[in-house]
Amino acid sequence: SAVTRMIDMGVEPYLLSSALVGVVAQRLVRTICPNCKTYFRPPPEMLERYNWQHLSNVRLATGRGCSECFDSGYKGRIGIHEILTVDAALQSLIMKNPSRDVLNQYAKDRGLKTLYADGLEHVLKGETTLEEVTRVISN
Repeated sequence: SAVTRMIDMGVEPYLLSSALVGVVAQRLVRTICPNCKTYFRPPPEMLERYNWQHLSNVRLATGRGCSECFDSGYKGRIGIHEILTVDAALQSLIMKNPSRDVLNQYAKDRGLKTLYADGLEHVLKGETTLEEVTRVISN
């Protein structure tokens, strides 16, 4: 996380905890070309892998490629985001110089929506593809 990186860079935890208001991570993902967008039903293994089996009528989208998108299947970009607000409990935690695992558990316990989870929401809306979200998050 960004907090861990700042601590690793030598920023004193007491300075960080008093000055930090929030941490935002963002990435741009390519959107599916509206001109050549097609829909498909994902196989059961994919529904299970992404824990989508409880959703009804899941349809994912992809771009076939056309002259509008130069045969890429993508046209335009949207942002995916992860936002962590610093509260008193997190300030206290930062003062203890926590490990990455402790910070990740704190964020998970608070219901932080990760970049990947936000990306998957855009996949379910038919705005981008699983391949694009995975490509952007992995880099």
